[in-house]
Amino acid sequence: MGSSTGSGFFKGDGNGNFWSTFILPSNGVSKSFNGKFSSAVPKFICTLAQVEFDKESALEGDYAFGENATIGPTTINLPLAEGIGSVSITGKLTVHLPKAYTATGPGHWDSS
Repeated sequence: MGSSTGSGFFKGDGNGNFWSTFILPSNGVSKSFNGKFSSAVPKFICTLAQVEFDKESALEGDYAFGENATIGPTTINLPLAEGIGSVSITGKLTVHLPKAYTATGPGHWDSS
């Protein structure tokens, strides 16, 4: 079976916090991935983000940003690791950043 995607947003407040919400097209369920960056990342917003996952049950519980997770200068590329499935968040930044920033830290998936 292939992967599925959901559309939504992903943003950071510049103080280490991030939050996102994605709508799953198969059933309209809303999933949120929220947490705290361990690395320094400036304020950003990606209003057209996508989450790609191998199974819907993968969008539960705790994850951390995987190797090569970056934000900027024009896109976000956030593979997630240490969870129960294969999950990646991608998208184009609404406002570009001056450079690429490495994203590290934990997050948690919730259904809303």
